[in-house]
Amino acid sequence: MTESPIYQLQATKVLVCPLDWGLGHATRCIPIIRILTSRGIKVVVACSPQLKPLFINEVPELELDTFEGARIRYSRSSHLVPRLLADLPLLLLWYFRERRFTKTLVTRHKADCIISDNRYGVRQGGIKNILITHQLAPIMPRLLKWAEPIAAWVFQTVIKSFDECWVPDLPMPDSLAGLLVHRYPLPYNVRFIGPQSRFTDCDKPDIFRSENQQESTSANEYELLGIVSGPEPQRSILLDIMIRQFSTYSGKSLILTGRPEQGAPKIVKTDQGPDLAPHLETAQLKALLTRTPYIVCRSGYSTIMDLYYLGRSAIIIPTPGQTEQEYLSQYHSSRHLAISQDEFVTATLSSLLERLLRL
Repeated sequence: MTESPIYQLQATKVLVCPLDWGLGHATRCIPIIRILTSRGIKVVVACSPQLKPLFINEVPELELDTFEGARIRYSRSSHLVPRLLADLPLLLLWYFRERRFTKTLVTRHKADCIISDNRYGVRQGGIKNILITHQLAPIMPRLLKWAEPIAAWVFQTVIKSFDECWVPDLPMPDSLAGLLVHRYPLPYNVRFIGPQSRFTDCDKPDIFRSENQQESTSANEYELLGIVSGPEPQRSILLDIMIRQFSTYSGKSLILTGRPEQGAPKIVKTDQGPDLAPHLETAQLKALLTRTPYIVCRSGYSTIMDLYYLGRSAIIIPTPGQTEQEYLSQYHSSRHLAISQDEFVTATLSSLLERLLRL
């Protein structure tokens, strides 16, 4: 079997720049960063301020710098693509700003390699440039299906401007991304690095730390776990729905709100309804995902990779109008219970959990 490009990379100092539309792009960089640092390669992570607490908790020895991304908000409705098209001038502006600021970062840190996760403007001449993406062939909404070949051509043209494109997926027929990667012939610079999960080489803790006390894991196990993620306002919308639904559950439940910038990774007990935590350290989250009977989450690609790595099934809810997540939820519907956000609002939680058990 061919050795992963991650182990073949020759560099002394790597600048890692993840997209900040949710946590997924950052979390899937964590195993890559661990491999690079274990090989003696220095790593600098340049990211938005809200992602810094995540990296500080996961890899404390990392050098961090600030690299803001485009401030894009998803639509409150299912019409996401029109919103993104309206924001296209802003995205183009940020693309050129990224190009300029990347040069500043490379000079500041004397990096000889850049790894950019879905930030297409983050590359610099004279050094090695690597793009991480699973979006080689975007899925468009029904009325724009005719534009999919054009969008794929644009994406692949930009991808070819990088020295290498690392795809966190497997070749067919074992692909987790499906048509997002394998719809058209692959660019010459594509290298498969396999699914990347933050839970790789992660030990389980013996205890969870709640807000005011420590309790043994066996005494503090949850039966229902919800994970909220993604850009606003859909992150907050799903959180509100999830709190209402979980409040009808008689057992112990926990919701991770997807806000690492809001505080330490601790579980906060509530008098009624589910317990809440802004986020958890990887070891704690792995233990919960491994043991908790029921899981509810988005169908983002990083989440799909994490569930695949742990061998778990879940209720997966695509972000409304996010065609990639809608496709992934259907593509993986034989393993997960794929439902719409509207169905999550109207269905009883007990009926959904029963359907999940029947998979």
